[in-house]
Amino acid sequence: REGMLARGADVPELDLGSLEALFLALNSQDDTEVVGAMDLLADEGRGHLIPALILYHPSATVVLRALELFGRAGRTDFMPIAARLRDHAEPEVRAASLRARWPVEREESALREALGDPSTLVRATALAGLVSGGWATEEDRRVIEDLRASGSREARRALAEAIRLQPSPAFEDLLVQLAEDADEQVQALAASAMGALA
Repeated sequence: REGMLARGADVPELDLGSLEALFLALNSQDDTEVVGAMDLLADEGRGHLIPALILYHPSATVVLRALELFGRAGRTDFMPIAARLRDHAEPEVRAASLRARWPVEREESALREALGDPSTLVRATALAGLVSGGWATEEDRRVIEDLRASGSREARRALAEAIRLQPSPAFEDLLVQLAEDADEQVQALAASAMGALA
């Protein structure tokens, strides 16, 4: 109910009653309760029981967590719904949908289409996917460099966040530069990405 579960906690094996309670929690009006139920199902190896329809949830927090769990589990049943999220009002959801779909679809066209998104975060996510997929052109790399050298702190943060969430050895040199950024949040995001690559 608090939306969290201590890692390594001694949780008894889920019985039918427990599963029913978790499914009821997925319908809660409290976002933290929904996220907590999803996390518990995933931690217990029952993540496949989280319905793909949860992506229609009105809360961006719930949708973002569901996309993360589905992508981590390698599920594909959520793809048709995730594709619809490219028109979601929240840039974070559009970016997360792109990240979750890319490992399954492996389509350059979807990433190219996202380069026209009005959000810097979504465009940076698409650029990071193009680099990771080996499809980045010189123009793509120039745009990435423009983001890195941008006077906009938000643009640099968006780039660092996109790389942190889909790290690749192809970003090693760029991460070194981002780690020396004047903005502490950019530095922290770059350090987190470096840690994921270590």
